[in-house]
Amino acid sequence: MNVLEKIKNDIGLNQSIECLEIGLVYSYLYKTIATKELAKKMSVPVPIATAFKKELVKNGWMKRESFYFLTAKGQAFVESQLNYKQVDKEIYKTILANPHERLKFLEQVADFLKQIFEERPAVKRELDQAHATMETVIKRVEMMLVDPLIFSKKIAFVGDDDLVSLFLSVTLEKIGFKKTDFLTVYDIDTELLAFIEEKHSKEVRIRCVRKDFRNEKTTDLKKVDVVFTDPPYTPDGILTFINFGEKLLNKYGKMYVSFNHKTPEIQSFLQKEINLKGLNFIEITPNFNTYLGGSIIGNVSNLYVLQKSEMTETMKSSENIYTKSLKKNKTSKRLGFHSLYDLKECNSEVLTSVDNVRDKMNHMSQLFNLNVVEEKFHQFKPYGVSGVMVLKESHFTIHTWPEHNYAAVDLFICEETVDESKFMEELQNIFGSKRCELKKIYRVN
Repeated sequence: MNVLEKIKNDIGLNQSIECLEIGLVYSYLYKTIATKELAKKMSVPVPIATAFKKELVKNGWMKRESFYFLTAKGQAFVESQLNYKQVDKEIYKTILANPHERLKFLEQVADFLKQIFEERPAVKRELDQAHATMETVIKRVEMMLVDPLIFSKKIAFVGDDDLVSLFLSVTLEKIGFKKTDFLTVYDIDTELLAFIEEKHSKEVRIRCVRKDFRNEKTTDLKKVDVVFTDPPYTPDGILTFINFGEKLLNKYGKMYVSFNHKTPEIQSFLQKEINLKGLNFIEITPNFNTYLGGSIIGNVSNLYVLQKSEMTETMKSSENIYTKSLKKNKTSKRLGFHSLYDLKECNSEVLTSVDNVRDKMNHMSQLFNLNVVEEKFHQFKPYGVSGVMVLKESHFTIHTWPEHNYAAVDLFICEETVDESKFMEELQNIFGSKRCELKKIYRVN
């Protein structure tokens, strides 16, 4: 067991080890970072961050004088294992901390690549290609760039006529990063692959592999931590690309998928098929992508963030795979589905009034056929609302922080009868949320 796995067990952390690695990176970049701020960056309670620091001291990775700071041993781990040795720390700190400067930096990269993007191969309509705008490419790269573990992750693009891989390659080179086995593009378009191979950064090289995702074997694939894909428009096309991406992903890996609004029936079908592949929707950003040509989808599409599910891994090891076995073994009974929605960057005015929040919650309960038995809402001073709806199915709750443009919504139901992605989209719509993250828990006895 390595040091971080041991620390994870010793402090009782139920999140992935990435949480601790993020803590190390911020301690490396900001030598005197306060424990409260570190906890925020790690997305853990302050006592967990405090315990983490103490365990690092025990293992010789951190030292405490008037403040905690990483020792040479701790710094060496960040530089060698998390690949920060060649990164220009001052540039990257600015990128992490200052959205305005981050955008300015990325726009400079866009200016550098403008001529190259204009020279790329023409779209192939028979492959449902439609080039994303430069603004969309910048937003996609920005999403990856603000992950402090990006330099230690392997990233694959399942189709990339938008040249996001090329933009990312050049961006990382300008931060000082150098790596040759970091990025991979899989595509059926040989002309596109040849173009990427010719134009990519020489310091952050892109491995290009021709693949027809419909009928080729996937046994020789190299595992990655992140997958980006903007698949064909059809449901079969979407699922084929996602299926290939899922085979690439490591445990706990994330997939960023772009596709347009579908009818409720098709959306429900896609969601169920995606869940069956062991992937959960954890975030949806409506109209994230815009295209230079894509009239068939209205020139826009949503961005869906999927993550491999721990529940799938757990269920695979169960011997109770038949109905008869489940009836005999009462301990394996699933009692409910608990979905936790983090609504971020909301319209603060919508979150302030108890009457407004109550109306929104009633709208949701009616739209998704939730049977309300009793409800209670409370207005806090100076601001903030909490509300509870007791359902025949279980409960539906909300807590708002208008000062942080944030709301936490929980839905606990006994049967999985609610369309998860539609529910999330509607929450974002009525509360004006630009970003929503979903965590899903299966309640079992």
